[in-house]
Amino acid sequence: MTGRVNELSRMLSHLARRHTDGVVIYGGEGVGKTRLVKEFAHQAVRQGYRCDRIYANPLYRTIPLGAFSHILPVNFDPANPLAVFHSVAATIQEKRRPRLVLVVDDLHNLDSASIILLTQLLDAGFIFLVGTIRPSQTSLEVRRMLDSRESISRIYLSALDQEATAEVLSRALAGVVDGRTVFELHKASNGNMLFLHELTDQAVSERKLIRERDDIWHLRAALTVPQRLHELVARRIEDACPEQRDVLNLLALSGPTSVKDLEPIAGPAILIQMEDERLIETQSSGRRLIADLTHPIYREVITRRLSELQAREILQNRLSTLESYGSRRSEDSLMIVSLKLATGQQAEPELIFRAAEFARFGHDYERVISLLALLPPGEVSLKSQLLLGEALYESGEFQKADAIFLDALDRCRSDEERVAVTIERTQCLSWGTAVPDRGIRSNCEILQKVTVPELRRSLRVNEGAMRILAGEPRLGLQLIRDNLSAGMHDRIALYGTGLTVIGLAAVGASEEAVQLGKKISVRHKEASQKVVIQHFSAALSALSLAYMAYGDLKEARSTATEGYTRAIAEKAVQPSAWLAFDRARCEWLAGRTRTASLWFARSLFMAKSNNLALVAGLAESGLRACKALLNEPSHNTVDSEKSVQSQALFLAGETALGEAWVLATAGSMRAARSLLLDAACQARSAEFFTSEMLLLTEVVRLGGAEQVVDRMAQLGDVCDGPFAHARKELAMGMAKADPEVLLSSSASLENIGAKLLAAEAAAAAARILQRRNKVDVSAYAVQTVARLTAHCEYAATPGLSLLDSPQPLTDRELEIAYIASRGSSSREIAETLALSVRTVDNHLHRVYGKLGITSRRQIAPALRAMDGL
Repeated sequence: MTGRVNELSRMLSHLARRHTDGVVIYGGEGVGKTRLVKEFAHQAVRQGYRCDRIYANPLYRTIPLGAFSHILPVNFDPANPLAVFHSVAATIQEKRRPRLVLVVDDLHNLDSASIILLTQLLDAGFIFLVGTIRPSQTSLEVRRMLDSRESISRIYLSALDQEATAEVLSRALAGVVDGRTVFELHKASNGNMLFLHELTDQAVSERKLIRERDDIWHLRAALTVPQRLHELVARRIEDACPEQRDVLNLLALSGPTSVKDLEPIAGPAILIQMEDERLIETQSSGRRLIADLTHPIYREVITRRLSELQAREILQNRLSTLESYGSRRSEDSLMIVSLKLATGQQAEPELIFRAAEFARFGHDYERVISLLALLPPGEVSLKSQLLLGEALYESGEFQKADAIFLDALDRCRSDEERVAVTIERTQCLSWGTAVPDRGIRSNCEILQKVTVPELRRSLRVNEGAMRILAGEPRLGLQLIRDNLSAGMHDRIALYGTGLTVIGLAAVGASEEAVQLGKKISVRHKEASQKVVIQHFSAALSALSLAYMAYGDLKEARSTATEGYTRAIAEKAVQPSAWLAFDRARCEWLAGRTRTASLWFARSLFMAKSNNLALVAGLAESGLRACKALLNEPSHNTVDSEKSVQSQALFLAGETALGEAWVLATAGSMRAARSLLLDAACQARSAEFFTSEMLLLTEVVRLGGAEQVVDRMAQLGDVCDGPFAHARKELAMGMAKADPEVLLSSSASLENIGAKLLAAEAAAAAARILQRRNKVDVSAYAVQTVARLTAHCEYAATPGLSLLDSPQPLTDRELEIAYIASRGSSSREIAETLALSVRTVDNHLHRVYGKLGITSRRQIAPALRAMDGL
């Protein structure tokens, strides 16, 4: 029921309503309609309803009442609808139980007589109808029956989104699925559950989808269409008219195509019909309307059916059409080169370079590398080397990229060229091989040779960005502020401003970081549509970190998820790894340990696959911490022989989290605290004060509040935002054993979204209050812990393990509490339950004590909290 829980709940709620006659599920083939109504029927039977199921296959359209044959007498007369109705009604009413739940799968296949019978049974109130329908095949009679009844609810079952697809795959494969693999399977299936199942099953059986040694499922080869899906799609194609097949053939071979170019093949009316029938889909691209196949699966099925000669003719015609435009549109260059190669022709070097530039504009770095490899040695230029070096860097080939950049530096003849190459090379050194000190030295060497003031400012901004990464954020921020100018190229300006967001968050100016991050993410997105620039999701990564530092975990999670989805879709490898880490770090701070583990694993797999040493170390540490808390086996997963050791100090000290929690869960609290204190000193030296506060908070959680309370107080004054204040309060409350301060901190942490930390603060308050025999207040604190931990994926930390469990309400106490929560007096409750008023009051007194409340008006919120609502 992954991705369908809300729909199932709605259906069950309609069943309980007296004036609702049924629910009809609308959806295309394979979206999971049958599975949903099957689960609904199971739940209805468990609630005491009688249930009957009818499978209306297409054959029943020609057989009067054929679908109802199992409940009709042997010699019924279909010409006498009234007699048929009475016969079926008598069968239904044999047992005096709730009305019959009648599930009709593929309601659109029923004949007219069956629809009349259904109408009669609904009018008489004998049945609760649950039907499934494919909208494109609904008959007029079925439409009339449903449209005339407001008492029948409609649920439109859409395809799974990417997040639901990821959850389905993780459950089905019993493991974490790599983000890119999720994207490919979701794209190929279009969120259709049937297609997803068949594609996944085929990929596993062919060993294309494998579990890597780090327990990550990864797609290592292109998907192939299973025979069952091939047959389904082939039947749809065979039903198409010749003009439709011509359109499908062209789209299958050449990909997304302008509707204007398709109209000479099939007129507007046929294209509209194809869109209505879900054969094609359209979307706007600038001023053009682009058409493509609805399902990527169609592409493979269609191309398999074409001979080489047919495919060559179609591609040649398409090439002639594009060349007739004179390559006016920049995107045509890429298509022309691809078509020429596909038809065995050579492409001009200038056209190849333009095609590579367009591919880079779309962040398709694999295509950039393959296209530039076609250039003859004599046609290699400084621009093509810059393009190739950047593509290699973005693809994780850092050593090759650095060699290209060094060769490009030798080609430079002007300061402007040297600066352009240096900025590219130093970003590769800083973020790729994770040696920002080398990048700073290279930057300074070129700075000594450059005399143009504007170019010198660009190099200074670049240096400032690297200083932040190298553990000198205040110096880096100053360099960027002093040199950033209005006329600076967007590429370096946005890079410098993006690192400013990270630097501000590091030194504790999180509110300013959030405000600047929101502005820069919008500007970066707009700029990426105009000039070749880093993927704009990098700006969302910085903003997500700023939100975490400030204390808005909801926005941090949303921002990281948005950026990750876009980065994965557009094969932006580095931002994908970082944004997966951002999402994981956010979930760790929120206390959702199992979800954090999943995202750390995705980040680590992508980092290892692309030699991203900096993020790999952080992700590995986070994953080990999660596995320690989840009591799952863990090991060092980074291959030291293949990975470059990071020398960057980004999020300094946080790589110690994993080992610290391994020690803590093994009972070595003193060693864990010592390790965290050393890591906090490293963060302090690197001026990453928010990382220092995070690490010292872990010391507090492990019983070391007295050791760090003074430094936490200082950091609470240095760092702004509610998270810093709540952490400072937590340390003070723990060190001074002050339950009021701890409960205040718990409330603040809950508002931030750090629910596990909030639960630990409330647990500490409860323990202190229990020792002081403050029964009522301690019970409230205990109930707070129970409510908060319900959102923490069953985490068991040292801060929670010493807490006495809340006393459960007895059945009678629960019954009285619920009645009282609706406003009934003790006398009214006593009359309802045939008890004495004194007995009711005694039960309520015990309820108050167990729930940690003092009045009737607090009962309803306490019961909702107890239920996790």
